Amino acid sequence: MNKAILETPAGADAPTGATPPLPASSAKRAVRSFDIFDTLIGRDCIDARSIFARVEALTKNPGFAADRVAAEQRVFGGSYTMDDIYEELMKIRGWTPQQRDAAQAAEIFLELEAVTPIAENLALVRDGDVAVSDMYLPEEVIRMLLKKAGLAKEIGLVVSSHGKSSGKIWPLLQAHYEIEEHLGDNQVSDVQSPQGFGIVSRHTKIASPDGVETWFLQNGFRGLAQIVRQARLSTWRDDPVMRQLQLIQSRFNFPILLLSSILLARFLAANKIQNVLFCSRDCNLWIDLFRAVRQQMGVETGESYFYTSRLARMKSSPSYRRYAEQALKGGSLLVDVCGTGWSLSHMLRGLGVQTPVFFIHHLPKSDVYEQMRPTPEGMTVHSVMRGWPAGVNNQYLEAANYADHPQIVDVCYVNDSPHPVFAPERRPEAVLSMIRAQRNSFKQAVGLVESQGLGEAMHASDEALRAMVQELYGSLCKQRLLPATYDAMHRAEEDDQIVQLRMMS
Repeated sequence: MNKAILETPAGADAPTGATPPLPASSAKRAVRSFDIFDTLIGRDCIDARSIFARVEALTKNPGFAADRVAAEQRVFGGSYTMDDIYEELMKIRGWTPQQRDAAQAAEIFLELEAVTPIAENLALVRDGDVAVSDMYLPEEVIRMLLKKAGLAKEIGLVVSSHGKSSGKIWPLLQAHYEIEEHLGDNQVSDVQSPQGFGIVSRHTKIASPDGVETWFLQNGFRGLAQIVRQARLSTWRDDPVMRQLQLIQSRFNFPILLLSSILLARFLAANKIQNVLFCSRDCNLWIDLFRAVRQQMGVETGESYFYTSRLARMKSSPSYRRYAEQALKGGSLLVDVCGTGWSLSHMLRGLGVQTPVFFIHHLPKSDVYEQMRPTPEGMTVHSVMRGWPAGVNNQYLEAANYADHPQIVDVCYVNDSPHPVFAPERRPEAVLSMIRAQRNSFKQAVGLVESQGLGEAMHASDEALRAMVQELYGSLCKQRLLPATYDAMHRAEEDDQIVQLRMMS
């Protein structure tokens, strides 16, 4: 391959060096072997051929993607490399060598851009293991891809055109290694082929879209499917509870808040609202995602994390009233994940302001609250959904959005600056560690929105977005791990809240 091609992609990592020599056959070592693509690493675009469409767009070469497929088909029968493909492309397209090299460099650059770690499988790799790939990319590029994906182990690498699928590579490896197990995604080349040589093999389908991702694809939301898949693949915890909490975030909570963010941004733009207050604690995750979404949509507004709680709103100390009045100045919108609006309406009436409120789920009035103090009339509420649609329970949405900071019960001023006053933290450290795990998973997905964009979701109708939110919400409420993990904590906090609120009434 031309040296210039490796030098062209901006910011590409340097090659890690040649494959270490195989040990002598008299000193066989026990190793695991791994396929690479869709086993250790994936692409953010799901379909590998989407890379070719990206090259076509980047290089402004109409028809490139189809010609790239045709060129590989022409050389596929024998041993071939990326250079061979691009030599064939040069003939098909009538390119100069310089045009060929530029397009080839663009493909390598975009492969590096698209690489996605498959964290669960990468965690299995040990120093000295072997990666085996039927692939046209050169070894130095594959090593760059693995390094970018976070592989820190020193491994052997064997790259050929058809070594796995033909079976020719396995005797060569067995001459040097005792292969404990081979892991790969292709049923023929990674399972049947090594089994024919007595090698234990295991099939992995992790890279394939799961049920939720397939649902997004079927509904025309390919961009969202890609983000959700990438968030799933790039996170991993070997603790099954922690892992399930990560998946609940990527599959359900993250897309619920993303689609709701689009609806919220549209509402703000239509009503020219410039000041958005995201209520603590339930909005601790939503605010960062909303910022990424509204920036992608070109909506100019200012969002801030509003220190609040039922206790703070109903107690309404002089310092808290001062804080709320300052925060709600001029054309504001209060935003919360879910709620009846009971304490918000009391706070707004006490302040004498008419700030509207936006919920994902606007709950019906609660008899418990109404018996303490009836909800004042007049507050304007907008929401993605309201009432009690079949199969939804707001406690699941709250549990998926827990913050790792204590409840805010008041605000004090230090040198004329508002500071939150927290209640004592009574949640056990074990519970807080699980909350942090799900928060970290969510934040990783937010970073993907910032880099990948919103795709088709940005152009869907409000009705379609609302329907998808409700469907995802119903699926979230089937995740029994949430109440199993958090119900005791939730009930203890809720009971304490009710006691304190009754004392204030």
